[in-house]
Amino acid sequence: MSPRIGYAINIGDSFGFWPRAGLTYVNYDGDEELGLTLEGQFFASPAAHFAFTFGPALDLGVVGDGREGKSIGVLTFGVLGWI
Repeated sequence: MSPRIGYAINIGDSFGFWPRAGLTYVNYDGDEELGLTLEGQFFASPAAHFAFTFGPALDLGVVGDGREGKSIGVLTFGVLGWI
């Protein structure tokens, strides 16, 4: 489970910045972990209700036995659509 909260900031008609933060909960066979996630995603929307996302992501394990540890995504990519 990895809920996020953020706000999309339009830079132009089809480009913007979408900073997000959230918590990640993982359960590995009874070993529970909690992590903090920070993302600074840019988005490009070539058509209505469709966008590509790209940008850095950082995951830090804050509670647990350390399996999750630290993860830095120098450049992550995504595709999304909405109604």
